[in-house]
Amino acid sequence: MVAGVALLATCLGARAPVAGAVRVDQVGYAVHEPKRAFLLAEAPAGGAPFSVVDSGGATVLSGRVGRRSGGWNARFRAVHPIDFSALRRPGRYRILVGGAVDAASPPFRVASRDALFRKLVDDTVRFFQAQRDGAHVPALLDRKPSHLADRRATVYDTPVFTGDGGDVPAAPLEPIGGPVDVEGGWFDAGDFVKFTHATAYSLAELLVVRRDLDRHDRALAAETRHGLRWLDKVWDERRKVLYVQVGLGTGSEEFGFVGDHDVWRLPEADDALEVQPGDAEYFIKHRPVFRAAPPGRRISPNLAGRVAAAASRAPRRVSRIVGRP
Repeated sequence: MVAGVALLATCLGARAPVAGAVRVDQVGYAVHEPKRAFLLAEAPAGGAPFSVVDSGGATVLSGRVGRRSGGWNARFRAVHPIDFSALRRPGRYRILVGGAVDAASPPFRVASRDALFRKLVDDTVRFFQAQRDGAHVPALLDRKPSHLADRRATVYDTPVFTGDGGDVPAAPLEPIGGPVDVEGGWFDAGDFVKFTHATAYSLAELLVVRRDLDRHDRALAAETRHGLRWLDKVWDERRKVLYVQVGLGTGSEEFGFVGDHDVWRLPEADDALEVQPGDAEYFIKHRPVFRAAPPGRRISPNLAGRVAAAASRAPRRVSRIVGRP
């Protein structure tokens, strides 16, 4: 049917409409924030008219899409911004693009920041609470304190890896220092390893939420403090070393030890292990710590940027984490 219409339009001298899709924020838009959507079109369609319609089909705003800003994929070769920041009335809406383009957005919501984001913030805080490591674990999910052995962890040289996934140690781990206190923080999603870059990135986002949405949310404030305490620990001011990882994901059959991904258990079970150096599960209880770089050496710009972003919003005692390159 669609092909027939396109053929008829061609025969009559009319141009078939350009197919497209309109992407909007699935959470919605706060009443007073800038509002941007994107038209993904099969061919450039700069200047095409758009309208915003309410749940009853009435047009509440109209305008024209912006200039092409690039492509999306082999099908949608043109991406155009749609600015509808002038819409400030709460409600449910859709965006329709016309002219030479046939595209429509799914319904989206305009509401207050609290109405849009409050539940998302609460759910996010609960997620981080469930990911807590160390002595201060909330009752959520009936969790118990875990990995208290991290208070006296050994630092190891950066491993050499091999294997299909590039994550299998190719040599025994070589201890180079310690002990260091890296107890606390959050697990990485899906396992019990802890990463500085992921913690710093998450903290920056949580702190932005505190600044912009709710300065008085006690649970959110407590969670950011928990993360900041750990981020403070992984910067060794005296040695000028940033520790980047606690725990080892994959073990080595060749060298006789297992890693975090090789063992199914509750996190609090690790401290109960009776192990000695050389035992297969030694690194499950006594988790290795790895540096971002040797003392005083430069670290990657990506890691430096993430840690700096979190530290810049943190109390003064934490701001020394980044140190000098």
